[in-house]
Amino acid sequence: MLQSLGIGGGGKRVVSGDSYKAMMFWLPMLGAAVFAYLADRAHFLVQRRYSRTTPPA
Repeated sequence: MLQSLGIGGGGKRVVSGDSYKAMMFWLPMLGAAVFAYLADRAHFLVQRRYSRTTPPA
């Protein structure tokens, strides 16, 4: 049953060794960059919402 869903038998397609090495380097870098951007945006929005100072006129 699991093999009919594509879970139990392993992957049908694999990438080349060079592509795999590139993904092992670039995917974590991309993930870190996206997370840093989203964390910065969230920090900005939270700071703007809960800041006690008055905004400049």
